[in-house]
Amino acid sequence: MRYMFKVFAGAAALGAATLGLTVAQAQQAPLKLTLFGQPSVNNDSVWMALERGFYKEEGLDITYRLFPSGTTAFQAFQSGQGDIVLTGDLPSVQYFFRVKGDYRTIAAIERDAKGYVAVAAKDIKTPKDLVGKTVATRVGSTGSWFVSEYLTKNGIDPRTVTVKNLDTQILPTALCGGEIAAFFIWQPVGSRALEICRDHGGVADPADDDENAHRSGAAGAWRNKFIRAPHYGEHAAARGILSSTFETSMTWDRVRDFHKKITAIARDTIKRVTGRDGTVTCRFTHVYPDGPCLYFTFGGILDKRIALEQFMEVLSTCTAAAVEHGGTTTHHHAVGRFHRPFYDKQRPELFARALRGAKRELDPKGMMNPGVLIDP
Repeated sequence: MRYMFKVFAGAAALGAATLGLTVAQAQQAPLKLTLFGQPSVNNDSVWMALERGFYKEEGLDITYRLFPSGTTAFQAFQSGQGDIVLTGDLPSVQYFFRVKGDYRTIAAIERDAKGYVAVAAKDIKTPKDLVGKTVATRVGSTGSWFVSEYLTKNGIDPRTVTVKNLDTQILPTALCGGEIAAFFIWQPVGSRALEICRDHGGVADPADDDENAHRSGAAGAWRNKFIRAPHYGEHAAARGILSSTFETSMTWDRVRDFHKKITAIARDTIKRVTGRDGTVTCRFTHVYPDGPCLYFTFGGILDKRIALEQFMEVLSTCTAAAVEHGGTTTHHHAVGRFHRPFYDKQRPELFARALRGAKRELDPKGMMNPGVLIDP
């Protein structure tokens, strides 16, 4: 039996009761459930229940996967993934009637329209100003329903307004860049748009107008250290200092859990290999509609007698862990000889055959990077 939540509240006790568990049974064998949700204020109760251990108290082992919208979550749900979907009214009802299977909507947790917002450019003063313009939402979501209702109730023919389908994380950038005139969606996307769009009411750093702003302040301090770091490499290695990076990529729905696991593995590996605690940090270097590039930086103290062996073991273990947990073996650093064993596991054989064919025609002597992507 799989379920759909229209929205979420009440959390763990409801989940245990719905599935017919007693507290004693739950304590003996925690029930594993995967919840699909969105980065919406309507799902705050989920975060609180996870943080405070309410689910564990009810004998539930919960995995919470984030999706840009309920519509996107249902696409994965329909393929057989997940147990419970937390979503708005419209996707829930549409899915219920569209799918013939053992699914049901089991709870309406929150009835509140204040979590939904419309954010528009400064030149949009009245509903009529939207005529001939493009507004965006996640088509099929509750935000999509709000667009239709808003236009109709304000006497605007929906056919005179272009509705563009965009995922939630893209909306602020599309508005700031002038690609759309407005968007309808849930919080905190609206607040985020106001933060990053100076022309739409946000407050920008005055230093942003300075073409050299990236060379001063916090940005400048980070930039200078980042540029100089490679030049310290030889000195660090000579002193037994472990300092390096690895990068990977992951989809948004899994990035939170992925980051937590890889960070823990990296720290544990440094401790195991060197006998000392190390440091592990992570930042996003690239962000896409599907997910980010996670760029990990790690450090520690090596035994100078076996420094290279220790370094390679830490790097290999971390890279293998990233691949094992569903990440890519690399990102913008591209594939080199170190990454080749991991790349072979992820690369389709058909692509390898196509590349071999191209190299036979363009590089018949195998002079260009022999053995890096495929065997020569």
